[in-house]
Amino acid sequence: MAKNHYTSKTKRRPKSGKRKDQGAETMKRLKEHEQAEVQAVVERAVAPVRLKNGSEEAGAMVGVVMMSLRKLVETNPIAFYELAMLSRNPHHELFGNTGKALSKLALLSADGHVHNSIRNVVISAVEGDGMDMVLRSPVALEPKIEAELAALAQKKDEDIDTSDIPEVTDWSKAEVGKFYREPRTVGECLQDSLGGIPSDILADVHEDKK
Repeated sequence: MAKNHYTSKTKRRPKSGKRKDQGAETMKRLKEHEQAEVQAVVERAVAPVRLKNGSEEAGAMVGVVMMSLRKLVETNPIAFYELAMLSRNPHHELFGNTGKALSKLALLSADGHVHNSIRNVVISAVEGDGMDMVLRSPVALEPKIEAELAALAQKKDEDIDTSDIPEVTDWSKAEVGKFYREPRTVGECLQDSLGGIPSDILADVHEDKK
């Protein structure tokens, strides 16, 4: 009886070859899943986004350029201003050593020109002129969203249905700017970097340079 019991237990054991096959199949599936995730990340990175100037650029590139522009406008607003002017006018002559600062951030090529993709981002993201330049999002709204916003803007207050969410009429405890800050202008950033020089003097310097 003991022998039969031992034999039956032996028969129920999975063969080592079967375990190896299962392990290999699991590793194959894991590798395929990893490759699919990498492919998805790459596709998202190179997927084009529509900019405000009508061009399309890779989303990852737009993100990298915007990181450099945000750093530039805070740390070197003069170089930021010069980059915006050069992007708008290829014949613009850069002031001082701003070209070196732009080259360090890979915003300017070795021959002193702005790459077309970077120019598209700058033109789409920078609004205003002179000391009033500000940096905003370069990405354009989808046509469907633009149409919805335009239609909403045409509505009168009395035509808006507020039955599901009652309208707030008491704004006495509201705090302006608690969750949002207007982007700072080039002039404001320049005042900070130069120790609080009055904006009217900065404007005069800007006019003299022109």
